[in-house]
Amino acid sequence: MLQAIAPCKINLYLKVIRLRSDGYHEIDTVFMPLRTPYDEIIWSHNPAFDRDLKLTVHNATGVPEDDSNLVYKAAMAYAAKAKISPSWSIELTKNIPVAAGLGGGSADAAAVLLLLEEEFGFLSRDQIWVIAKDLGADVPFFIESAPSRARGIGNVITPIKGVDETPPILLACPEFPISSKWAYTHIPPENICEVEDDYVKALIEGLQDGDYDYVGKMLHNDLEVAILKKFPLTRIIKQRLLDTGASGAIVSGSGPSLFGVYPNFEMRDKAARILVKEMPHVSFYKP
Repeated sequence: MLQAIAPCKINLYLKVIRLRSDGYHEIDTVFMPLRTPYDEIIWSHNPAFDRDLKLTVHNATGVPEDDSNLVYKAAMAYAAKAKISPSWSIELTKNIPVAAGLGGGSADAAAVLLLLEEEFGFLSRDQIWVIAKDLGADVPFFIESAPSRARGIGNVITPIKGVDETPPILLACPEFPISSKWAYTHIPPENICEVEDDYVKALIEGLQDGDYDYVGKMLHNDLEVAILKKFPLTRIIKQRLLDTGASGAIVSGSGPSLFGVYPNFEMRDKAARILVKEMPHVSFYKP
């Protein structure tokens, strides 16, 4: 039996550049991994499932346990590439909210690939990377799970050096999902354009310098406009994050999760105490 955790991510910056002929959107984004919330995975051999896989999902109603789940796909893809029989059981406990803009499914898939490679050691890092890329746009990021700038469809990844700690972030997760397909199809057309490279570099430099007040002011997400318009609670959360001292607050990925970046950890912790009491139906995390 092996156990692993799958951390989530936020997007400090997300620019949609163009719609590709294959239906994917080309983007430029800055990923930041978060220690919490995280999903938990337990893998074990199970001879009862000869050449098959038994996936059990806990703590998430409606998450599939069949071959439509990315965890299932990841395990079977590893087995096929390594030429081994997947007589396995996998238990997945979901703590990362589903369809929340935090990359939970992709994180789970990457964690399973790494866990299986730890057990078997049959594949190279490049082979793991190829499997991850084929599974989905965000999966390659979670193979390394380090602050990174990602381009293409999110799979051309450049790690950001010199970032030694997670900024003072307060993450807020409302209790409803938003599909990434909905978010991407509702981008205002005028927002789809080339990236401002100097802007991204300035954000990254602020991150490396630990200038969190500056980082907060540089947050950007092209998907946010439609989400704030459609879902009033996201507007309320964003305003309250700002009211409690965040230098900037924004939707993560395709939402509905939002986060604020505070100038320091003391201000973040004070804001958390206020908002946890004020919004009991929103889950708050201090990564």
